[in-house]
Amino acid sequence: MESIGYGLESLRPNMEFHRLLYTSFVTNVNTNMLTDMLSFLIGHTPQHDSLFGLDSTSGGTVQFVLVNNQFMKKWDERYKQWLICIQNVFSYQLPRMGKDYITRLVFDPRHLTLALIKNGYRAIGGITFRPFTSQGFSEIVFCAVSSDEQVKGYGTRMMNHLKDYHLSQGIYYFLTYADSYAIGYFKKLGFTKYVTLQKERYHGFIKEYDGATLMECRLDPRLSYNSLGQVLIMQRSIVQKMIEMKQKTNQSKTFSYKFTGDHRIVPLSFIQRKNRTNIKFDTNDVDFNDHSKDLYQTLKSIMDKLESHDDSWPFIGPVDEIEAPHYYDVIPYPMDLSTISQRLKRHYYVNVHLFHCDVKRIFFNCRTFNSEDTEYFKMANTLERYYFSLIKEHGLFVKSLRDEHQMIVSLKHRDHDRHQQSSSSSSMIHDSNSEI
Repeated sequence: MESIGYGLESLRPNMEFHRLLYTSFVTNVNTNMLTDMLSFLIGHTPQHDSLFGLDSTSGGTVQFVLVNNQFMKKWDERYKQWLICIQNVFSYQLPRMGKDYITRLVFDPRHLTLALIKNGYRAIGGITFRPFTSQGFSEIVFCAVSSDEQVKGYGTRMMNHLKDYHLSQGIYYFLTYADSYAIGYFKKLGFTKYVTLQKERYHGFIKEYDGATLMECRLDPRLSYNSLGQVLIMQRSIVQKMIEMKQKTNQSKTFSYKFTGDHRIVPLSFIQRKNRTNIKFDTNDVDFNDHSKDLYQTLKSIMDKLESHDDSWPFIGPVDEIEAPHYYDVIPYPMDLSTISQRLKRHYYVNVHLFHCDVKRIFFNCRTFNSEDTEYFKMANTLERYYFSLIKEHGLFVKSLRDEHQMIVSLKHRDHDRHQQSSSSSSMIHDSNSEI
């Protein structure tokens, strides 16, 4: 049994640093702050071969060791135990492969195994592969982690270590045959079904499997895969600093307005007075007038008809969480007809848009929480159609806030005409009574 990978210590720091530096720029975060973070990069650049590094975890330490069987007369007892443990992990996690077949390949001297060692003695997973150095690729044969150690990111970390090792060996392609259960997993590790490696370079070298899909992972020699997480943390801190700096420069451009009562309109004069930096904004689609009093009678009439509809009873009051468990976990902004009526009495609805949004939210919440085949879902659709008919009947159907001002003016004229007709009718009745 022999450990592979020694002798890279003298080459690793400089090569690792350049790949790590390129990785930091590959996502286009190109600012002066990267210069300030170079000390951070240098301080965290490994000074030894990462294959033999120790990574701290909440459950102890994990070590990545590359081993294979060289038919040595004197075996290192640790390596023998590790290979046997990994062979058992593969046999348990990949039962369709067959234990004899797995054992033959794991102990084949042409195959190497990247062993995942926890706390210095226990092999909890590994990747067995066969390098074809002359062809410029390696075949990934087995990849598995013990069932009690899964969902901890060990598979990704193993693959990243393996990628960095192959970059040091000048191999830039991985090939593997994945069954339908493993395709999604390998995609997460950077593999794709689109094979770019020339067929003549791998055809006849790797074994083909019936019912499996050939997948490829192409390595970028400019990247340090084992340091991607570190670089992302660095970039996150950079972006956070950029956000903080932007917020400081924008503090003078922000302002707040204290609403009086339940009104929800900021006066245009207030916005213009606070706009010291002359920020350009379009106010054509915004009506800055309060129409709550003009709309009150019309909206109240619509609410009375909605509440008297046969399908309105589920929406009259707030939803009882006892009858609908976890409702308020799914629906962050609940709404009901009684809440709308209360807001209407307080003249909350300064325009039709606000009223329309609240009513629509009732139907939206219902369809979000309930499935299509439920009675509530169907009742929400029925009541919504009735609501739209009422909106059109009262002339309140507007496509934008720009149309709302014209609609309010028409509404005032219509109410005025109705009042005149009512007055003239009462006068005619009074005159006829006098003649009698």
